[in-house]
Amino acid sequence: VEAFNASIRTGDGDYTSEHFLKIAQKTLDQDVPWQSARRLWFGRLKRIAHWFVETEKERSTLGALIGQEITGVRHAEGMDFKLTAKADRLDRDENGDLILYDYKSGDPPGKNEIHLFDKQLQLEATIAEVGGFENIAPMKVSKLEYIGLKGPDKIRPVSVTDTLVQDTWDELLVLLRCHFENGIGYGARLKMQKDIYGSDYD
Repeated sequence: VEAFNASIRTGDGDYTSEHFLKIAQKTLDQDVPWQSARRLWFGRLKRIAHWFVETEKERSTLGALIGQEITGVRHAEGMDFKLTAKADRLDRDENGDLILYDYKSGDPPGKNEIHLFDKQLQLEATIAEVGGFENIAPMKVSKLEYIGLKGPDKIRPVSVTDTLVQDTWDELLVLLRCHFENGIGYGARLKMQKDIYGSDYD
């Protein structure tokens, strides 16, 4: 995905399934030493190629790609803690706001998971709005979206409100203060998705 988008950005490629699969095959040949794994992944990418290329083309109309695999950091004031992340893709929309995308090789988190405990993109937004990503100026975040590389029903947008970023950061600070200031230990499984199995550390 990164190589495909980079080739579009530099003018060395176009939004076609053929170009996407050519890059996929080249990347697999270079990075995956096991033939069975290469065949498995190429078959999977071939099945989604048309859909993926068309949706990437649509995303390109919403904003300009300004970075991929960019490291970001935000420090929690008054505590020995820094939040770090690596953003898959950052785009700037026509209003100068930031769009954050995260690609998932498997299923993206569901709506309830995003709301309750899967805060990856929300936390990345807290870094972005203070200029914590390398060579990216502080920008308001207008859109957050997970893209599952399985097909059309695997795209999960995150609802972005005026208070989402600040609320997410405030919630993180409350959690951190519980550990840093109130002496609360770290739970082995703080928020369990399912309770169908036990653990020695519960």
